[in-house]
Amino acid sequence: MGKQKTSFTLRFGDQRLRNLLQFIAERRGVSMNRLIESYVAREAQLDAVALEAELTSVVSKLKSYQDKGWSSADIESEAQAEATFDEPLKARRVTRQEFLQQSLDPHGVRAAFADPVER
Repeated sequence: MGKQKTSFTLRFGDQRLRNLLQFIAERRGVSMNRLIESYVAREAQLDAVALEAELTSVVSKLKSYQDKGWSSADIESEAQAEATFDEPLKARRVTRQEFLQQSLDPHGVRAAFADPVER
């Protein structure tokens, strides 16, 4: 039993690229589908190698983080503290009027975000 073929509609934003691919396919004596498939396969393989290197780096960093001396007792203690104690600061939604009141902003956070950032 052969490979099952699937369809994928490809739309070109640049007609010149399509013309170039058509020219190359004719010169190589292959279909445009086969040419594009070979190009995509090469690029996908390069991306896969790069992604594998990135993920290997992340795993390495995670392993080094785990080796920082956290014992099972440390982890259990941290989990117990998270489950036992209330958070010292609780977030809540405020109205615009409340937000503008200085009394709700003793650390000046409001002022840091008061001016709009121009883009």
